[in-house]
Amino acid sequence: MPDGVNILYANGNDLYTARINGGAPQKFASLPGRAYWMRWSPGGKLLRFTVIDTLSHTVGIYELSQADHTAKRILTGFSQPSSECCGVWMADGSSYIFQSSHGGSENLWQLAGNNTTSPRQITDGPLQFQSPVASRTGHTIYFQGVDARSEMLRVSASGDLVPESSFLANAVRVDYSRDGNWVAWVDINGLLWRARTNGSERLQLSPDGTFVFMARWSPDGNRLALMAREPGKAWKIYVMPAAGGEFQPLLNEDRNEADPTWLPDGKTLVFGRLNDLLGKESAERGLYLLHVDTRQVEQLPDSAGLFSPRTSPDGRYIAAMTLNQKELRIFDLGQRTWKTLATNSAADPFWAPDSKSVYVHASLDPSQPIERISVPDGTIKVLVRLSDSRAQGAVDFIFGGVTPDGIPLVRSRVFTGNLFSLDLDK
Repeated sequence: MPDGVNILYANGNDLYTARINGGAPQKFASLPGRAYWMRWSPGGKLLRFTVIDTLSHTVGIYELSQADHTAKRILTGFSQPSSECCGVWMADGSSYIFQSSHGGSENLWQLAGNNTTSPRQITDGPLQFQSPVASRTGHTIYFQGVDARSEMLRVSASGDLVPESSFLANAVRVDYSRDGNWVAWVDINGLLWRARTNGSERLQLSPDGTFVFMARWSPDGNRLALMAREPGKAWKIYVMPAAGGEFQPLLNEDRNEADPTWLPDGKTLVFGRLNDLLGKESAERGLYLLHVDTRQVEQLPDSAGLFSPRTSPDGRYIAAMTLNQKELRIFDLGQRTWKTLATNSAADPFWAPDSKSVYVHASLDPSQPIERISVPDGTIKVLVRLSDSRAQGAVDFIFGGVTPDGIPLVRSRVFTGNLFSLDLDK
């Protein structure tokens, strides 16, 4: 805090202060979302900070004064969807620098003094310019310029990562039809595609502007269930023909919906909610059955605190993870009971085509293994340690799917960046 005696911090949708030498925290302000990147103006009269809306998955900049603790949004409507964040004051208060995305390009912008309108663009690609920091004297700012590329790889028999088929090179998450003739994938831009497994009859299924997270084939191969969202809106569940066509959400609720997976009848979906990484929600999170024709929803027994459901191809089990991504559990649909298979780390579960095992990415393990866990005994076999591939320049991985012959697919991301400085006077 400007007084040098207290610390300002965010907790949930509130700001609090606490004395450095101890004492009970005091609520400072209530906010419409979760705050971060709080910065006081020189002199300590005005606070600006970024707020993330966990329903619309957008960010915006708010301000409040030392005298009035009511948060007010600035730059409303400046970008669609809203993307303003991470602002800093120059040391003399002459301007405020923030980042914002327009047309897929992220750049830095400048507001004069305490103004809240008419920002001036001060960087212009081709890199994504982010995270400005102001010098302690003068008018120099420091920031990152970053570039990210990704590639879909498959795990070879020897445990090496080799490039996947060229038409899947830009895929992030992949799903194959039960008969192995078709593949659907989401690319790095969030578009949903479908093709035969040889790459022919390729078709874009989702409309431009809608971001798809993942898709799952129905048992008969005629439809796809997907998790997607329109700009500035919550994640919703859609069902659409695999040949293309109507693209409408199934449920009309003011919450995020996630990870649809089909039951063997082809008429029922199991879905969950978001974990904290994708958008923290205060409401209870669990797993639910959605009857597609009637749109009726019922909760799966004893599923509170679980997410990311996956139904086994034979329809006997549902695999799911705990919200902290440390445990993998399976639900026996016949016996209506849960069993824990892994207790250290498990993300992005995928069933083997024969339903005898589940593949997971143990993303919390430093070695980043892809593991195959036998069902129902829980025996674990490490197929590849992704950390061994860091020498190729990859900074992170997403477990993207399993081929019809049981080969894991992994999306690697190569992230390059440099630090830059810019003198606003020049």
